[in-house]
Amino acid sequence: MPDKQEWEKRCAAMSGAGFVEVQSFNPYWNVNGRTFQDPDGYRIVIQCGTWKNRHVAPLGTPAGA
Repeated sequence: MPDKQEWEKRCAAMSGAGFVEVQSFNPYWNVNGRTFQDPDGYRIVIQCGTWKNRHVAPLGTPAGA
């Protein structure tokens, strides 16, 4: 979510819905997002930024192919 204000609104909505903000298992997300946990222990990260999808070759594809 690249828009900071929209990201803040979404994070507030998560808290309002009963999700608890927790430390991420991966420190990258403590810097680049916020991690929330639901009452069942499931986690979701909301990133403030954009995601650029890179093409990844299927497993077993020779290097450079």
